[in-house]
Amino acid sequence: MINENRESCLHLSDEEIAKLIDGRVDPDTREGYWQHLSACPECFDVYTESIKSMENRESEKQPRRFFLIIARKKIFIPVLAALLLIFSFPHIWKAINPSEQSQQVSAMEKISVAHGARKELTLADGSLVILDAGSHFQYPQAFRGKTREVFLKGEGYFEVKPDKKKTFTVNAGHAAIKVLGTKFNVQAWPSSQKVEVAVIEGEVSLGACDADATSAVVISRGELSTLALNGQPSAPQDVDVEKHLGWLKREIAFHNTPLQQILTLLERWYDIHFFWDESVSVSDQLTLQIQNRPVDEIIELIADLMNLEYKREGKTVYLFTQKNNR
Repeated sequence: MINENRESCLHLSDEEIAKLIDGRVDPDTREGYWQHLSACPECFDVYTESIKSMENRESEKQPRRFFLIIARKKIFIPVLAALLLIFSFPHIWKAINPSEQSQQVSAMEKISVAHGARKELTLADGSLVILDAGSHFQYPQAFRGKTREVFLKGEGYFEVKPDKKKTFTVNAGHAAIKVLGTKFNVQAWPSSQKVEVAVIEGEVSLGACDADATSAVVISRGELSTLALNGQPSAPQDVDVEKHLGWLKREIAFHNTPLQQILTLLERWYDIHFFWDESVSVSDQLTLQIQNRPVDEIIELIADLMNLEYKREGKTVYLFTQKNNR
């Protein structure tokens, strides 16, 4: 199903990506492809570029189809010549004016936020996006056509400028979040295989990107919904949305959370790497709250709660039990 055609790991082939875009795959295969795209940045890039290339080709086909209809109806030659001149002028102008042509095609910008960092940007429509460490984001230089579409892997906070004529869509792995103008948070880490949306203002819809719109749920202010990889969006529930925005201030509360999940977040936020020996059970659960404290204080707190010892060497932190302390 997946071919080795880029670098040294397995990737979707161009033909498989084309079949996914055209809907020429069965449901099980489609789910497998989406799962692969959410975990593979290279294939994700190829997928988005393929969609844009397809849209450009479709827009170029429209004048040719119009001329074909005119010819079949045998319209009087002078009229046909006049129409050809009128409709061909924009294309002729593009050919002799490359700068004008480049303005018509909106290139995709790509952002990868480094560990230990955070990225804030304003899109062409004035919408604000804040990205957490380790996130990947793609967006057009300008929003053309009837939609505003972006792509997210990781976590991001959005303040979308209202525009009733252009729906704003966040494609996050297997999910699509659609809005007109609102404030919301999206958590879509590939490792979790779920997408979580919390709404601060307004309303958004959450549904699988390959499912019918009727299966999506509407999430209102102060509510949260989760979409698992092969499931349906959960019924929206009331939550304290401020807790879901804690990452903006490097604050988060863990409740009965596996140690390894906590360490993964600390690696992203503080650009460090954890290693542990076999005696450390990283599946053990932990409850604690982090409030923008120095990483050494957080590591020391975790070590005390888990009865561990630790040693830090630059960006590397070693965890071990007291009996294995060397």
